[in-house]
Amino acid sequence: MNLSLRTLCPAVLAALAATAGAAEAVPTVTHPLSDTVDGAMLVNQHRALAGAAVAKPTSLWNDPEFATQREHIMQQLRLLNESDLDAPPLLDILNGATSYYLAVSLPQMDQGPEMGFESPKGFSMPMLFAMDTGTAVESARAWWQSSTEDMGEPTTIAGIAGVGMGDTIFSGFIESLLVAGQPDLVRKWQEAGGGTGDLSSGPVAVSSMRFGTLVKALAKLAEYQTEIDPALDAIVGPEWRDANPEIRAATWVDAEQGWRSTIELIGLGEIPAATLTPALAAHLPEHSDILFAEAIDPAASVAVAVSAFAAEEGIESDVEAKTLLDAQMRAEIGIGLDDITQAFTGEIAASVSWANDAMPIPKGVVVLGVNDGDRAAALLSLALQSMNPAGAQVDGALMAWTIMAPMVQVTVAVGEKVVVIANRPQLATEALQARAGATAPWADNSTAHLSLGLKSIGERWLPMGLAQLSMMNETIGSDPLQVMRSAGWQLNEQLQSDTPPTTVSGALLTEDEGFGTWIRDGLESLYGKENLAATVDANIAVWIKGDGEMGEGPALVVRTATGYKVFKGWGGNQDGILADAAAARTALDGYEHKLGPTLEELAVTEVPPAATFSREWLPSAQLLTKHLPETYSIGVSKSDQAWVVEEKGLPLLGNYAHAAGMMTAAMSTFMGWQIQSAERDAKQEKIAEKHKELIDAIEAISEVVQELRRNDKIPAKASDLVALGHLRLEDTAALFGGQVPTHAGALDKVGIWNQEPEEWPQAIWAIHLEPGWAAYISPWGEVEVTNEMEVPPTPADAAAGGDPESLF
Repeated sequence: MNLSLRTLCPAVLAALAATAGAAEAVPTVTHPLSDTVDGAMLVNQHRALAGAAVAKPTSLWNDPEFATQREHIMQQLRLLNESDLDAPPLLDILNGATSYYLAVSLPQMDQGPEMGFESPKGFSMPMLFAMDTGTAVESARAWWQSSTEDMGEPTTIAGIAGVGMGDTIFSGFIESLLVAGQPDLVRKWQEAGGGTGDLSSGPVAVSSMRFGTLVKALAKLAEYQTEIDPALDAIVGPEWRDANPEIRAATWVDAEQGWRSTIELIGLGEIPAATLTPALAAHLPEHSDILFAEAIDPAASVAVAVSAFAAEEGIESDVEAKTLLDAQMRAEIGIGLDDITQAFTGEIAASVSWANDAMPIPKGVVVLGVNDGDRAAALLSLALQSMNPAGAQVDGALMAWTIMAPMVQVTVAVGEKVVVIANRPQLATEALQARAGATAPWADNSTAHLSLGLKSIGERWLPMGLAQLSMMNETIGSDPLQVMRSAGWQLNEQLQSDTPPTTVSGALLTEDEGFGTWIRDGLESLYGKENLAATVDANIAVWIKGDGEMGEGPALVVRTATGYKVFKGWGGNQDGILADAAAARTALDGYEHKLGPTLEELAVTEVPPAATFSREWLPSAQLLTKHLPETYSIGVSKSDQAWVVEEKGLPLLGNYAHAAGMMTAAMSTFMGWQIQSAERDAKQEKIAEKHKELIDAIEAISEVVQELRRNDKIPAKASDLVALGHLRLEDTAALFGGQVPTHAGALDKVGIWNQEPEEWPQAIWAIHLEPGWAAYISPWGEVEVTNEMEVPPTPADAAAGGDPESLF
């Protein structure tokens, strides 16, 4: 958590890039809940699918050469959908739907109902989802009606008939629109006109998300994790606590420009940034399969490093931390912080290429921008000493070295304006000399650049990658025999009971809730509900090893049309398909037949087909390469108030941006848990210190209780500790305000005693400390302080208003 905070902004910016030309602005799109929620996403699927049919790489789907694979994939997806009886007719709905709308607000601290045990108190997450089901309205409505029969009560909101659960969730249909969400949001959505927003032209998807609540949660968390403050202060300044940044994203697709997206990060203009200069590109090779460049303000990098150093060393003053870090670096490598910022511009570019080279290791070169070549040469001379460098002759270099690395020789050369690091001597010479007429692949105001030559990379690596994938044959979704893999625990529990079952159905078809119900449901899915017990007894055999005690686990055997399957132990490990009974018997060496038919008598289990991923999904490398865009690029440039990211070739980061609402809501919830945990821990420390004498006494009693528990002799009530001679009454005085009780029965009026602590609450003895707080002895011997148990007052508490002896 802390490391990610320190590196979040630099890492994000370093991973982005800007391509030549200005990015197309994200349009401002209004929607029914624009003024109500923190974020929203609109998708016009009809236009997106039309564009995907002609834009690379999605154009592959409609290529006639891909027809066989396409039909196989659709068949597998249908199997996947059909394997879940409660799943919607997903393919039909997705093919017919035209548009989607998702609205979300971040969790609001200190508002709303309790969300359940171990969930942050006071957190609620208003959400709404609307889908225009288009031509799939009948399929969607039929699925909705069948799936919501037992969910909530029939209700109507703003003219929409559906089902709901109080103020928590509502789902309903209005014309072709399926809508689900928090009832209040559904009402506001409908009153504002409803619908899924207007994306009849322009991008096929847009989204926006405001992060004010997340920032507030982060600021609150910083009160407990103090290293957060200096890290963010160093990056964006102390004003970040009052910020409400916003992310806006749009995705376009067409035949001419393919897939592309633009992302605007608004309200982050205070993050310092450097700019890539066109001159740096002149030192890069003419051809690159992978090209990356970035410019980070050296002063900002130093500030982040100092902040991290201060947090690690517990230093409050950044000035003091910078002085100490500078001195430490000078002592260890002879280089100070100011030396680095003065010598280098903060620009770095890297190029990787496999073109025209017989060596297996690609050609690679790294170029660093330099302010002062002589100073950079001196610094590198010191920094490289531990690598045993040898002097090298590179034309035009102020200084140069060679370093031996595994399988390759690395050349480092320093020029007036650049430092070059290359894994070919000739490449270092070429990179040091500026390439005449070279143009930068990034725009003038870019701070970073990343591009991938997808076609050239695909031609080289796709055959190898597809060859590996073609060997896969993995079940996707639910394995029809998954229940057999998980039945070991159930079988062992039943076989070790006082009255072990005499049939397989007696062992597997129990009335137990939870896991027993899951086993029954799995067997019903495989064999059907009718005559299930008889079918199980005919189709499953149980074998055990030794006496079947814990550690070995039983073996479960079924017979299919292709052979026997043996599932061993707790994990249901199987030996694959065994052709005949003899092979199965060999696999069961050391096991003894316990329940069910013999191997020869086992009925054949008809296993329904399952969706699998196999080589039939895969196109040829040539076909896939034909549909790859020439280049994938992604980038960022900076204005006064925003960072603008442009992506071309594939909308990978754009899709993440569209999902920012859900991801940010999850992050806010997680931070809420952290805040509440920190607040609870701080309160627990104060409560524990306040009642130190009482807790010390409970810890002493805990040692006695734990010794009894190890011998399975926890008494029925607390007073038995004294009656059986394990505890003296004098040892319990702290439980009674310092007074020794007159008889052991008084202990039974102190808190809650639990002879079976494996059951919730998992406490052997819980004792009241003050209203809302208790201390308890856990089954593992710890004494904990908690506010999650309702425990009646101790006699000492009651004695404050009366005679403690009356409680004895």
